[in-house]
Amino acid sequence: MAFRDNNKGKPEAKLKDKTLRILLEKFLEEHPRIEKYLCNDKGVHLMRLDGEIAYEVIKEFTKRKLPILCVHDSFIVEHTQDDILRKLMDKMTSKVVGRKLTLESDTLGIGGVQAMNNLDPMDTLSNYKRLEHLREQHLKVDRCKGYSERMHRWTQWMVNNTTTSTT
Repeated sequence: MAFRDNNKGKPEAKLKDKTLRILLEKFLEEHPRIEKYLCNDKGVHLMRLDGEIAYEVIKEFTKRKLPILCVHDSFIVEHTQDDILRKLMDKMTSKVVGRKLTLESDTLGIGGVQAMNNLDPMDTLSNYKRLEHLREQHLKVDRCKGYSERMHRWTQWMVNNTTTSTT
């Protein structure tokens, strides 16, 4: 099975066909709606669609002479271009797939900050959920030692230099 070829040197590569078949059957019992998509090159088709979306986004950024880096199914752009990227991804996803897809971001760029500033202050639950999601994404990012040290110094400076007024 291709499973073993993709997991050479790992313990799961030693699983026998019979065991893999049982695991697949149990998986399909839990998720019967996706059975028709397994083991039929659907993944290859989805990768092609992903590549088409990435190609269209990169082509548009290049046409605008804006730097962009594609890493697997993600993009890295200047923080001032995040809103352009999000709109282009929506547009190209609709063009290639036929509908918008949910987009996730690991960071908050200028466009995201502006969107946060425009939130309805009365909708505190939605705002809290958005901020909590951003905080969770921020914590997932692997930071280098230099960044972590600068962030610590800045946080300490903010604590020491922020005055609170009590009235």
